Amino acid sequence: MAPSSPVDQRAFRRILARNIVLPLALGLINAAVFVVLILFLLSAFRWVEHTESVLAKSNEVSRLMVDMQTGVRGYLITGEDPYLGIYRLARPKIAPEIIALREMVGDNNVQVDRLRRIEAMHAEWVNYAERVLELRRNNGDYVKLVSSRGQQEFNEIRREFTDFQDMENNLLTERREDARLVTGITIITYLIVMALATALLSYFGRRELVQLSTTYNDSLEEKQEHARILEQQNWQRAGQALLG
Repeated sequence: MAPSSPVDQRAFRRILARNIVLPLALGLINAAVFVVLILFLLSAFRWVEHTESVLAKSNEVSRLMVDMQTGVRGYLITGEDPYLGIYRLARPKIAPEIIALREMVGDNNVQVDRLRRIEAMHAEWVNYAERVLELRRNNGDYVKLVSSRGQQEFNEIRREFTDFQDMENNLLTERREDARLVTGITIITYLIVMALATALLSYFGRRELVQLSTTYNDSLEEKQEHARILEQQNWQRAGQALLG
């Protein structure tokens, strides 16, 4: 009876190869899942940062408009030129800031339309401010124009800005909640993938080890039986030689 050790060696090599390739493949899959989850999480946080940037930019535009109003009001009350400096310093900055803000919310048509209305209303208010400042410089009747238009037009701009920022604040709240949800899902998904990978490795590793153990037990028993048969044959030959 021939021994089966060459077959056992080939089986051992196959088992060894599988136990190297399988953990490597699962590790690569796990890494790919991890990268996808991280990219998804970063995307959620980028939207939060984007909304915060929009709010910061809108606050800057609102501040510039308030500076212009403060400058006009101060000059009308005091007639002192430093107040005009505040107005003139803020005025050229507003248009590019509104354009930048409109580009930032370009994916939101409601906000874009609202900014266009703000821009148009602010242009009307600037025309009013120039007229009232001219009347004040020439000692004209600026009080009548102020009482009929001044605060009313600026209040309309302020309301539009309030609506703009309310929408962005709501978006910020939603996106923060989404980011927290994505964070939780990312952690849970990664833990599940890790648990499945560990379970698969444990299952296949145990199965291969049991198979290897069974194979080598069978091989050992086969060799022991072969040795017993050889020993018996040698004993018989020795007996026959003695009888001869």
